Amino acid sequence: MNHPDPKAARAADRARVVVIDAKIHQLEQRIHALQTELESCQERLDTYKYPVLTLPNEIVSEIFMHFLPPYPTCPRLAGLGLPTSLTHICREWREIALATPKLWQAFCTVYTANKAEQTRVMETWLDRSGSCPLSIQM
Repeated sequence: MNHPDPKAARAADRARVVVIDAKIHQLEQRIHALQTELESCQERLDTYKYPVLTLPNEIVSEIFMHFLPPYPTCPRLAGLGLPTSLTHICREWREIALATPKLWQAFCTVYTANKAEQTRVMETWLDRSGSCPLSIQM
């Protein structure tokens, strides 16, 4: 039976450690280069301003008004066409939608077993509608 020479095995392992360490160093350098490139790309993206976000809030608010059915028609109860849909696009649109009372002046409500939730939703819409005339469909 042949037994490997322990001295030769240790020497081979030491040589292999040097090779592996060199490969790890090369990969770390490549990772660093990619991270630097990623940061550079992200910085350029962060400075980009989408054209729609350069519009004055008043114009965006007016566009939002055309997203809904004309007052006093109430928007559908679910899905697209609700002012809440506009609040899910981005932070800027959320702020504009929440600051536009006319978006919240018409709403439909249906009977639900959860009266507390129904009341909370109605109070939220009423608060957001400000002093606008209301159209409530039950």
